[in-house]
Amino acid sequence: MKQQLLSKMPIIRNLVTIINKLTVMKKLISVLVFLGVFSIYSFGQSFVAPTSRSDIGLVRSFLIDEMVYPEEELTSNIQGTVEVSFTVDKDGNAHHFEIAKGLSPALDREALRLIRLIVWRPASSNGTVISAPHSFEIKFNIRQYLKRLKQEAGKPIVQFDTDADTSYRIVNFASLDVAPTPIIAGGKMQVNNYIQKQLRYPEAAFRLNLSGTVTIGFVVETDGHVSNIHVIQSLGGGCDQEAIRIIQSIHWTPGLKDDQRVRCDNKLDISFMLNDESKGNYIPNRQENGI
Repeated sequence: MKQQLLSKMPIIRNLVTIINKLTVMKKLISVLVFLGVFSIYSFGQSFVAPTSRSDIGLVRSFLIDEMVYPEEELTSNIQGTVEVSFTVDKDGNAHHFEIAKGLSPALDREALRLIRLIVWRPASSNGTVISAPHSFEIKFNIRQYLKRLKQEAGKPIVQFDTDADTSYRIVNFASLDVAPTPIIAGGKMQVNNYIQKQLRYPEAAFRLNLSGTVTIGFVVETDGHVSNIHVIQSLGGGCDQEAIRIIQSIHWTPGLKDDQRVRCDNKLDISFMLNDESKGNYIPNRQENGI
């Protein structure tokens, strides 16, 4: 019996060696699989796609306000989504626009016009700014469009004597021949009074005794609408949202360059100061996220 066991020892040792090797290989494969998954995950995490300068909800709201529905498509009840593909370069400029998914020639043209009004932040990879392809969907909804027309029916139509620049360029404020002016009583000289009258102190900021200034950047379009609204200096407590709401309420006469109405960058500071007057503008339980 002892001799039989001894005779089988080499076989047993070989089996043990094989099992040990298999165990090592299994562990090695597990490590390689983990490293592969980790590498894929890390690569995915290192790339940040282009984003609009403005919050996506504000972009959608602006597109609805700016949209001009083609008459034939409106009559024919043609609606849906147009997807536009393009490239955003390192400077945030978008170009090489193409229709990835279309609806009709007229709606596709309107989608291309609207997409050119959006300002983008470039993509990045491992913290380095890069040029990257991107796409964006523009929704054409007839019911939504007619609702907007109904809301605007009572508003005065602003007429301009100058032609609009059609290049989609955005002119720096300092380079303008004539600066944009808010269409309010008293013009730009009264803009601070207008803001303070419109301002409603957010509940969270009021309870936190929060004061300070929110700086909002935006583009004044050639028709006087504001677009690409974004917060340059934040305050929190609902103040950013309230500042955006006020900016959205102001229509402008557009800036002029070389006798043309041009798109131009602008910014406004909106102050939130807790005093007896601001306490009178505080509304308890105000909805602060409805923008």
